[in-house]
Amino acid sequence: IFGVLAGYAFANLKFKGSSLMFAFLFITIFMPVDSLLIIPLYSLMMNLHWVNTYWALTIPFLASATTTFLMRQYFLTIPKELEDAAKIDGASPLRYLISIIVPLSKTMIGSVMVINFVYAWNFYLWPLVVINSNNMQTAQVGLQMLMSSGETRNWGIITAGTLIVLVPVLILFFGVQNLFVKGITTTGLKE
Repeated sequence: IFGVLAGYAFANLKFKGSSLMFAFLFITIFMPVDSLLIIPLYSLMMNLHWVNTYWALTIPFLASATTTFLMRQYFLTIPKELEDAAKIDGASPLRYLISIIVPLSKTMIGSVMVINFVYAWNFYLWPLVVINSNNMQTAQVGLQMLMSSGETRNWGIITAGTLIVLVPVLILFFGVQNLFVKGITTTGLKE
């Protein structure tokens, strides 16, 4: 949601400093999360008293510079004539976004949804830092603990854990797969 709104703002709304803000956003895509963002993000979670909570695992992943960039680039490909027609019909920028842009962008939204989910789901370092309780630890951290245990490894348990971690990603992918197929088959066709 935040990526769609920010991408729309950068693509369609002209405001003071938008080019500079977008350049800054673009630069942040290349910043290594592990070395530059973990410490300030952890400090923020401490100040909000969110350490060892589900909020700390979810809230930092709601906004993504990559999603904003991809949505902006996609929105720039939509003809400006659609926006002009919507304005003539009396649509506000928000109505134009909800009624016209979002339905046209279902394929792209599905794509960034999968990208963001897989990124957040497979993130290892952040849950390791922000969660102290073994009861709340993510499955990825648990799998790594099984792999690095000093005892002999039980490959059956490790394989079962890997499959359990893989299932939500597969469910999401197969759930939005029809969007990908529809986007591929309708690309370049006039409606």
